[in-house]
Amino acid sequence: MNIVILHYHLNRGGVTRVIANQLLALDSLPRAGESQRVAVLYGGRDAGWPGDIGNQLDKIELSLHAVEALDYDTQPIADPASLANPLRTIFSQLGFHPDETVLHVHNHSLGKNAALPGALQLLADDGFGLLLQIHDFAEDFRPGNYLQLCETFGHDHISEALYPQASRIHYAILNRRDQAVLEAAGVDRSRLHFLPNSVPSPGELPDRDDARRKLRETFGVSATDRYVLYPVRGIRRKNVGEALLWSLLADEATTTAITLAPLNPVEQRAYRRWQKVADDLNAPFLFGSGEAGGLTFEENVAAADLMLTTSVAEGFGMVYLESWLAGRRLTGRNLPEITVDFTDVGIEFPDLYERLEVPIDWVGRNQFAETLQSKLTGALKSFGLPPIEPIAWDGIVSRKIHNGCLDFGDLDEPMQEQVIRRVATVAAARTELLERNPTIGASGGENATVIEKNRQIIAQEFSLEQSGRRLNEVYQTVLPAPKMDDVPIPMDAKQVLNSFLDPARYRLIRD
Repeated sequence: MNIVILHYHLNRGGVTRVIANQLLALDSLPRAGESQRVAVLYGGRDAGWPGDIGNQLDKIELSLHAVEALDYDTQPIADPASLANPLRTIFSQLGFHPDETVLHVHNHSLGKNAALPGALQLLADDGFGLLLQIHDFAEDFRPGNYLQLCETFGHDHISEALYPQASRIHYAILNRRDQAVLEAAGVDRSRLHFLPNSVPSPGELPDRDDARRKLRETFGVSATDRYVLYPVRGIRRKNVGEALLWSLLADEATTTAITLAPLNPVEQRAYRRWQKVADDLNAPFLFGSGEAGGLTFEENVAAADLMLTTSVAEGFGMVYLESWLAGRRLTGRNLPEITVDFTDVGIEFPDLYERLEVPIDWVGRNQFAETLQSKLTGALKSFGLPPIEPIAWDGIVSRKIHNGCLDFGDLDEPMQEQVIRRVATVAAARTELLERNPTIGASGGENATVIEKNRQIIAQEFSLEQSGRRLNEVYQTVLPAPKMDDVPIPMDAKQVLNSFLDPARYRLIRD
């Protein structure tokens, strides 16, 4: 069996990291006889690729191939054959015949290259087995990507273009939520595979005293302060305002830090807003503790007493696992549709909450309702969908309210700022919020037993070796599948769109 891994680029990012880990995972498998041949094809950009990975592979014979047509779209959009043909040429040069080769494609339906789905269909017609691994959906609040795909294929043909169905076309997903979305839309369960990311061990961390000393010298954080680390890039869905509120509610001397600023100029505007709010309030909050001139990721973790997440949307949810491997507790917001895959194998999250309750009169029901209607209507329109019937709006708003409170994560940035400034300047408001949310900001204790239990489970269930076994089993399922002439029932791509645009899931900070 030959394996081809395809992605638009190998720049820094989650998918590049996943591909590298998948190679290491496959290499961890016992193998008799010849080495496993793997070709990685990408668009040409490779700033995030670990150049030494070839030296780490003992059983994988790896080759990398830059294919310009595989990169992000340029205008006009290329014909699928102009992408399929250079790929065919490389496969021929490598001696990778269709009946012996699995094409493992990452994020094929995201809309970054509208020629890719058509090119893959041509390669499937050649007889190649396809494993289409979806990390992110164009339907998940990426209207520009989605509409470009619709314009390329036509609204009536989007289902067969994005989600083709055939005996040798299989899908891989990261979590149970995405599995349920694709199953509901019509993907047969036998061709749908749960393929969680591996979580490599962080290795030995730097000396904690040295890391705390550097933290003090670089950012002025007292050696006696509790250091709470949110190790992410501060894009809007990471809910930076809630991390700032968390720091203001902390029950002891605490400095909270977010490690990296967004790279996207649109995202940077919200990030700068929170920097100004924190500065106005003299909040104990660091922005960019992991940027150049700050601490490395490993130093930040070594210095941390606690890890934090306030994100309102995740794909795999690496943050829910990494902290325990580093021997640190995790606090913050729970996303049950993501963490259910982890709790099912026994991982515990005793310090997470599902809602941060804010009295609705702090922002006003009418203001919230009008903003929600305006933003959600705009989101639906951006995907080419009709507005929600007026009679349904009161019910939608009411479902967001529990016991006279809204979830802070359901507010937009201006409303979040209202709450934060109120808590920072009115002692009674801070007291009321803590009474409604007793776990917010709490120290919680070390809980060494839970840390060690979680560490052991994660090390076993999400190790490179376990990931390699899962991946190899999926490849073995894809390759022997007979090429059949019958056409399975097409799936319904509109069902995927409706799942992600469900008002119950909609958050204003994702508009």
